[in-house]
Amino acid sequence: MTKLSEVPLDISPTTRCIYDHYKKSGDCQRPRGYLGASIIGHSCERYLWYTFRACCLPPFDGRMYRLFSTGEREESRVCSDLQSIGCACILLDENSEQFAISFLGGHFAGHLDGVVKGIPEAPTTWHVLECKTHNTKSFNKLKQDGVKSSKSAHYAQMQIYMHGTGMTRALYFAVCKETDEIYTERVRYDKDEAAALLERAERIIRNPIVPERISSRSDYYECKWCDAHDICHGCEKALPLPSISCKQCCYATPVTTESGAKWKCEKLEISSSNLQPCSNHLCLPGLFPYAIPTDCTDGLICFKNKDDGKEWNHGGFDYSTKDLMAKTREEL
Repeated sequence: MTKLSEVPLDISPTTRCIYDHYKKSGDCQRPRGYLGASIIGHSCERYLWYTFRACCLPPFDGRMYRLFSTGEREESRVCSDLQSIGCACILLDENSEQFAISFLGGHFAGHLDGVVKGIPEAPTTWHVLECKTHNTKSFNKLKQDGVKSSKSAHYAQMQIYMHGTGMTRALYFAVCKETDEIYTERVRYDKDEAAALLERAERIIRNPIVPERISSRSDYYECKWCDAHDICHGCEKALPLPSISCKQCCYATPVTTESGAKWKCEKLEISSSNLQPCSNHLCLPGLFPYAIPTDCTDGLICFKNKDDGKEWNHGGFDYSTKDLMAKTREEL
């Protein structure tokens, strides 16, 4: 299922080269190894679980990577705007890094756009600064309904940032991409909301069982274009993973140590912040939504397809994870 915005075939060679540059640079970026605060407010816990377990990856093209870069540059402009009216606005910490917060030993984390003090509505209060750009439709809804109702994920993100920094206010600074109109809104810290979000994050991180879908229909509007659509609802491929990760393995468990977030391999009895997949890799049963596990032994899981009742085995001398990624469901 292709979800990225395909580059038009009729663009000039110069434009194509620029897009290719952004695509190459963007794809080289290492995926985050934690559950991000920026998505904890997503409506579907199953999607969050798949994301944390490295089961899906947004297929961005060069144009989209460039758009992300444009959004990042907007943060500097917002900071300059705030400073121009007398605010103290800081985007980076003393190490020239983004302000970071983390929980559960680093398995749940996020990075602030910045912090600001001196805004006219509350000149003595430090605020978490969250900058976002919107299209016209989204921007108008934001102005009408406020950030909590129109952009609940952004609201959740700010609650976690306030909880992690100890600040009790956030400044949501939104810009309409088409008109350059500005909308700002102060958000109050909600202790109960933040606690519920942290509980949600821990539930997703600790649970080896995939959560329920938000809809059983693959064409449901929130599912149809989801990055996890294929792994969640099933497709022609037997195992549509972007790559093999220990996070998808039955033997791997997220653990918290004094040195930070790590994964423990129960099979090899080792712990690391960056476990490497090995020949023992055995997928969690939830990665096969079209089949039911019927039996298991050390290194082997027996499955039965829900539709045709066909039986097949994962592990041992049968299908490895790599084998399953290369096969269609009909080939099992």
